[in-house]
Formats: sequence, structure tokens, C-alpha cells
Amino acid sequence: MNSVLAQHIEESTETRLEQVRRSLHSTSYMLAQAADTLLASIMQGQRVALCARNETLFLAQVASTLLQRGMVQPRPCLPAMLLAPLPDERTHYPQHFGSLLSPGDVLWVFALGEHDEIGDIINNAHDLGIKLIILGAPLPNALSTQLGEDDVLIQLSAPSPASLLEGALSAVHAVCDALDHRLLGLI
Repeated sequence: MNSVLAQHIEESTETRLEQVRRSLHSTSYMLAQAADTLLASIMQGQRVALCARNETLFLAQVASTLLQRGMVQPRPCLPAMLLAPLPDERTHYPQHFGSLLSPGDVLWVFALGEHDEIGDIINNAHDLGIKLIILGAPLPNALSTQLGEDDVLIQLSAPSPASLLEGALSAVHAVCDALDHRLLGLI
């Protein structure tokens, strides 16, 4: 029994890893653009706000930790703040952005599930002069067309929720790794 289960785990792991590889490969340009957007804003003295719902909070926490501590090697903390929902909230906080962010800041949104507030977030960010990075499942065309030329949309496609989460975590690692390499002058 254990050998059958071990074989199943090995095969499903290989399948998920291949799905993550394909997803990252197809979004590599947008991942690089996200790293460049973060670098440009940080170098101009701007901040990064990481915005998540309860179901994507762990992704924002990982990104916040890597932005603050570094991924490649320890380095000075970058100006990043985590906007975490209270346990009973589902919101992405679009009503609070004006008091927390300034023009030129970056709002990194983690949107793997529902997209019901993304339109409000996009409009608020544009009204406030905030740059957007949206990491998530593919957006409906009506929302994608709301994005501006300075916004970065990283759309991950995956056949299962587990693969989507694994791809999103790998995308966070890829962006933070690329940012650190740029900050440290390695690329």
C-alpha cells in the first residue's frame, strides 16, 4: 500500500511541478516587469503595499518578508507594508488606500479567487496615482482593459487550486529574487 501511495505522490508532484514551470515560463516577462516596477519605485523613495484577502494572506506575508529581509542575501529593509484583513473581513481595503499610499507608490494585489473588488482597486489606484501589480488567476477581459500601461498583470493559469497556489508562491519568489539581483547589481 505505501509503495502505491508513494508512487501516486511522486507522479502528482511531477505533474504539479511541470504546471508551475509552464506557468512561470509563460509569465516570465511580466514577472521581470513587476521586479522593475518595484525597483523603480523604491529607488525613487516610494513604498510598496501588499494587499491580500484571507485566502491569499500567506502569499503577501511571504512577499513582505522577502522585501524586508532579502531573498538572495541579507540587505537593508525595503519600504514594504502588509495590508492584512481582519479575521472577519474579506475586503482588499480600497477605501483606505488614499490614507496609506501616495502617488508613485506600488500596490501589489494578490487575487487568486474572486475578482469582485478588483475593478474598484484599479480605479482607486489610478485616481491616486498608485502603480499596480496584480498577481492572480486570469482576470475577466472587462477588468484587464481597465489596467493602465504602468500596471503589471501577472496572470497564472493552473488546472487546480493547489497548482495555482504553488504557481503564485513561485511567482512571488521569482519577483523577489529578480528584485534582489537588480538591487545587488548581479543583473
